Amino acid sequence: MGNMGRITSLKDLPPDRVIIDLMKQAKKLNDDGIKLPPKPKKPKTELVVPDYFVAALRKNKKALVTFESFSYSHKKEYLEWITEAKTEETRNSRLATAVEWMAEGKSRNWKYMRK
Repeated sequence: MGNMGRITSLKDLPPDRVIIDLMKQAKKLNDDGIKLPPKPKKPKTELVVPDYFVAALRKNKKALVTFESFSYSHKKEYLEWITEAKTEETRNSRLATAVEWMAEGKSRNWKYMRK
């Protein structure tokens, strides 16, 4: 919608002099090299790794090494998958599967990665 509100027909447009004035202002800003300020970047949040996850990884050295070598996003995928489980039983089965996959060096969505 911008500064002019919702435009559904030509009657909704402002008068020609207003549009011409806006275009002249935009040209002047463009000629002066003035840019919009960059959007502030979100600070990267630190991953909170639950104790039960760390304990399961410590039991399998290969899984621990693989997890530590993963990028932030790969670690986050595994942690979200496990912590979003609604029941304890689901969480435990996902945790066992995750440790098994990490021991094999696989990322969370390894099935869909290109070969």
